[in-house]
Amino acid sequence: MSDYLLWAFSLLGIAALLFVIEIVVPSGGIIGLVALAAALGAVVAFSYESTTLGIVSLAGLIVMVPLAINFALKVFPNTPIGKRLILGEDENDEAELAKLEQSRREEEARRQALVGAEGTTSTTMRPVGSVKIDGVTIEGVSEVGMLDAGVRVRVTRVDGSTVKVRPV
Repeated sequence: MSDYLLWAFSLLGIAALLFVIEIVVPSGGIIGLVALAAALGAVVAFSYESTTLGIVSLAGLIVMVPLAINFALKVFPNTPIGKRLILGEDENDEAELAKLEQSRREEEARRQALVGAEGTTSTTMRPVGSVKIDGVTIEGVSEVGMLDAGVRVRVTRVDGSTVKVRPV
């Protein structure tokens, strides 16, 4: 093995090691630039050994650098180590998110249960206004246009948070 090949493989190993360190240590990209310089130095060393080796190593570098950056930006944050390093994973956050999701589902189920319920308009609906159903005032939308206050209405459907009503 010639000295050029020894230097080329050494620089390539150093570049790979520096890239891994760049992922773990926040350096603002400085370690990554040094890794790129080491990789380019490896290409030069391969070129001194053989033009074919230089071209092949350059092509490999052109393919591997975007893949490595993609790994660092997209895959690594989703790994257990990446979550701990980047997000500071907290079990309480997951429990809180689960509670919020459960309350959202309960609210959606409560709104869907209103379909078919009857009440009266509390305000003039143009076409949005207040409707009192079972003693609870909610915001509703009239499907038939403007309605005066005190009109008996029935909930016909619920679209997300929008309660649609129609006169009885």
